[in-house]
Amino acid sequence: GNHGQPRSVSFGSTYDTFFVVHNDGSWEYQGRGIPAELEDKLADRLDRSDIVCVTLGPNKEWFLKAENGRMWWGGISSELDTLVQDLLESDRYLDFMCFGDDGSFFLSYD
Repeated sequence: GNHGQPRSVSFGSTYDTFFVVHNDGSWEYQGRGIPAELEDKLADRLDRSDIVCVTLGPNKEWFLKAENGRMWWGGISSELDTLVQDLLESDRYLDFMCFGDDGSFFLSYD
């Protein structure tokens, strides 16, 4: 179908892995590199079409943000996990997370 401009597109750890979030919050993914933990979270949420973005990393990292502002993530290093927890405990607002090679990452927060 024609979903218009996508909200987010992410490529995973294998050449055949991608996750697309469409403009209406619906989504689709494909590939061997989709983390099982992310698939479990999507199923836990009853495959709701309310996603803003999903990002994938090269080592099974993932980040999911819903329209209500709730976020989930997994597969991240203990270093990044500590950093995120410190941010949240200091009343900062996490906005976005993505991942690169060798444990590198990008965080956006207020």
